[in-house]
Amino acid sequence: MKKISILILILFSCSFYAQILPYLNASTANTNEFPVDADTNIYMFHGNRLVKTDKNFNTIWAKTYAGLNFSNLLLSKTGSMYFIAKNGSFGIYFGKLNPNGSVSWVKTTQAINAILSATTSISYTLNLTSLLLDRNNDLLLSGDNFLLKTDTLGNGIKIKVFNGNTGTTPMQGLSIICDSAGIYKLAGAGTMALSGGSGVSIYSFSDITNAFTSVKNHLTGNYQSFSWGFTRSRFANSFYARLQGYSIPASIPINQLAKFDISGNAKWFKAISNSFMNPAQIAFYVNENNNGDLFYATGTYNSNVLYTSAFLKLDSNGVGNNFQTAMLYNYNIGPSFYAVPSHAPHSIYNGSYYFDVSGYSFPNNPLTIQKFSSALTFSCSNTITDNSSNAGPIFPQTMVSPTIQPVTSFTLSNFSTSATPVTFSVNLNFCLVTGANEKSLMANDVFITPNPAQDKLKIKLSNDLIADVIEIIDMNGRVISNYYSTSEINISELNAGIYFLNIKAGNTTLKKKFLKE
Repeated sequence: MKKISILILILFSCSFYAQILPYLNASTANTNEFPVDADTNIYMFHGNRLVKTDKNFNTIWAKTYAGLNFSNLLLSKTGSMYFIAKNGSFGIYFGKLNPNGSVSWVKTTQAINAILSATTSISYTLNLTSLLLDRNNDLLLSGDNFLLKTDTLGNGIKIKVFNGNTGTTPMQGLSIICDSAGIYKLAGAGTMALSGGSGVSIYSFSDITNAFTSVKNHLTGNYQSFSWGFTRSRFANSFYARLQGYSIPASIPINQLAKFDISGNAKWFKAISNSFMNPAQIAFYVNENNNGDLFYATGTYNSNVLYTSAFLKLDSNGVGNNFQTAMLYNYNIGPSFYAVPSHAPHSIYNGSYYFDVSGYSFPNNPLTIQKFSSALTFSCSNTITDNSSNAGPIFPQTMVSPTIQPVTSFTLSNFSTSATPVTFSVNLNFCLVTGANEKSLMANDVFITPNPAQDKLKIKLSNDLIADVIEIIDMNGRVISNYYSTSEINISELNAGIYFLNIKAGNTTLKKKFLKE
């Protein structure tokens, strides 16, 4: 009877992960995911800035944090926030913020001093990739080949460092999927010496016995230069792995998305390949809505100059609608690929879909937010044909046996930061640059006077741009009239109300609102 009760508890705790997250978790804390609380307030972060807005993007508070660049944000049901922050490309900071955004504490994994035995000690630098609150409301953190547990004050409880078969490291990007009554479900990836290929591994680790209860590995064939990412589902019975690399020896770009259940069984593989995305595809993020539909973001670049990114919508069975929608299309990123702006699609709350842009040629403040419909359409979009197959290869499944490196004791270092209130705003429905050139049209480059207006509107563009076409659009989306190569339009015959100007200049389009009195 006792065993049956434990089994029911395990099933119950994972099955109701969606919407009613267990313990103190109120969000899934995936990389680059913007949490939404019970009042539909949105928590957005870019670099060292964290902003809380209402569902209409009106700012509640906005702050910057010295030395922290956020990558993951875990919203708790008490209103506190736990985070992972980066220094360069490595996540070495984690901490807790109070509901008003003030700092509670911050720790660093840059130099974890661990004692392995009475005669041996070692200093670790651990790259954090995932965090979750467990059934005891302790904080779990994971990364390459390790699992760290602290209390909610940041005091260390335990650390487990893993080794793979014959010295291999099959736990790259180790992510916490679920805690089922003390059995942590973990997912990781790496090169498997026993197979010669790369693989995704799913682990069950007992917090009580400090041992693995099961391990499964899915081989991905003869691929090289793989990068990995794991997305925790809102529904506890599954998670997603995004895989990217090149085939051997043909060096063909491989870009895949896979779904697994928490037992490590592969549900489906989606191979995404598009000739338009050559010579390389970069797998970014997977964002999941309340229905289990996925928005999978990819991108590419051409000779480090022009950049294109797109997202593909898939349902929970991996079935897509056979086209991708471009977010940025042939965008001029300058002399370096690293000038690509930060951007990703977001399913923020029921029926509300956005992608955000900040960075190169897009000001961090105000932030650019573009809304799109559930049909993946928005103004200034380009669609490209999705040549992906409906299913990827069937991956063989093997077993691996990682070992645990015993740690007798360890210390975590404090990190000092300060939170500074900042002003913040959002450009809503800003028409993004597609096919941009050096004279890109930005939101602050368009001046409409007067606004409100009665008879005439004057339109002035910066960067010496001239509007090729100006459309007047009513609140129902209907085009009322068109004007060509002019800086002044007559609106005297319009009825009083709110209208939009769709301004096209070169390869750039921007939508601006005005009021007719």
